[in-house]
Amino acid sequence: MGKEVPREQIIDLFEKARNAQAMCELMLDMDSTGKRIPSQDRPGLISMALATGKGWATELRNQYPAGDIESVAQEMGVKVEISDQPNQVGTMLIRAEYYAQPPRVIVFRQSVKVLQDLMERVGLTDLLAPELIIPIHVVHEIFHHVENLKKDSLAKRYFVTTFRLGPLRLKSGVRVLTEMGAYAFAQRWLNLDWYPFVIDQIDRLMAEDAISPVEKWNELMRKRGLGRILPRFFSDKDQAGKERRDR
Repeated sequence: MGKEVPREQIIDLFEKARNAQAMCELMLDMDSTGKRIPSQDRPGLISMALATGKGWATELRNQYPAGDIESVAQEMGVKVEISDQPNQVGTMLIRAEYYAQPPRVIVFRQSVKVLQDLMERVGLTDLLAPELIIPIHVVHEIFHHVENLKKDSLAKRYFVTTFRLGPLRLKSGVRVLTEMGAYAFAQRWLNLDWYPFVIDQIDRLMAEDAISPVEKWNELMRKRGLGRILPRFFSDKDQAGKERRDR
């Protein structure tokens, strides 16, 4: 899948991922619905999503203090399946999916192996151990099961207007809030130093036609008047991304 990713870019992404709040800002800017949220509402919604994910992980850990996530899933009635079928949408690989009826999490082995091989190739298994990748994804998907059990979707805690015509207004929940909560849930459950959205950013670096997540980050920083991030590493890459967008 895709091109080789420079080691320095991966290190930089993991460093940025220590700031969950900033990563969530990036998630909103990259999401077609999330970017409609007014700037004054963003900090509160991000804090809500992060706190909910961490709080639910703590609740579940208190309920199952000694179990790994696979055994906890079994206790909850969620079947974890490992599939050898490829699962790719465009240039992006899907590593896991949750289905509510019947409750199950499917992990796609081939997609997992792409990330495992990358971390081993660049010598950064100290940042993301290959054996941790499947548990991260299973925990993430278990969050969606907890949402179903609680009948409390974070996506429906806030609505934005997606279309208006005169007095007509169409509103939509914000799905990315659910994903923010799921990443926070996984981070707390596994005691990670970094926010797991970083894995999605690595995927974007690997995707041949994707805009660099570093470019996305730099755009976010420019909007906030903070300048570029590590231009000595990424100026050439960012320019290439700009040329792709202009075509």
